[in-house]
Amino acid sequence: MSDKKRQALRNFYNLPVRTPSSSTVSTSRSVSNGSNVHSSEESTSKEIDPAFSNPDFDLNVYLRSLQHKLSPNEVLQRQKQLVSSIQELSGDHKSLVYNHYTHLLHASSAIESLSKDLNDLLPELQTFQEGQTDGPNMKSETLHRK
Repeated sequence: MSDKKRQALRNFYNLPVRTPSSSTVSTSRSVSNGSNVHSSEESTSKEIDPAFSNPDFDLNVYLRSLQHKLSPNEVLQRQKQLVSSIQELSGDHKSLVYNHYTHLLHASSAIESLSKDLNDLLPELQTFQEGQTDGPNMKSETLHRK
């Protein structure tokens, strides 16, 4: 997922901002118009290697390139960053699922309430319609009798 899409989802669902140094969630939430990105979110999104977004991503090639480029300590550091990023994305996924589930429950409740109200109104509507169809006939009958 691209950084712009991730940022748009965070803004839309008002997800908390995470700090790159820890996997805990900060208590401050931000509401923005989507045009400005907070520095902690920029840092977090920079940790995610753009190679992961490539549709032709090959894990074995990526791991071999890391082995050749990085020292063992740097590989361990990269592993920590990847684990942190995975945990962050997993948390975002859980938040999105929870938000969608909550919206689904509210919509289901509203539909059920509307259905019940409609079922309560149907007999009254039928009575009203019968009164409307009988009403003009009754007036014409009373006029002819006079």
